[in-house]
Amino acid sequence: MPAPETAIDILTNAIVRLRANPFEARFSESMSGFIESLGPEMPFVQRMAFANPWLFKGMIVGIYESSAGGQCHGTNHRGANHYSGGHER
Repeated sequence: MPAPETAIDILTNAIVRLRANPFEARFSESMSGFIESLGPEMPFVQRMAFANPWLFKGMIVGIYESSAGGQCHGTNHRGANHYSGGHER
């Protein structure tokens, strides 16, 4: 008989709490590198924003938070992609 609270229960509760209280968006090391690498290749307006992240941080973070891939760069990755459980033999 399984325990009243399994490892998946504990993990699920932790993920729910993370999703309810996400970390504040910030420029992670990977995001900063992305901006530095891609910025010079962008059209003028985006190049200007990426060249001045101290001024356009709110706009850049807002754009990236609107996509799942962008959320991974700017904030904590808020969710499990796959649960894989085992069974006793």
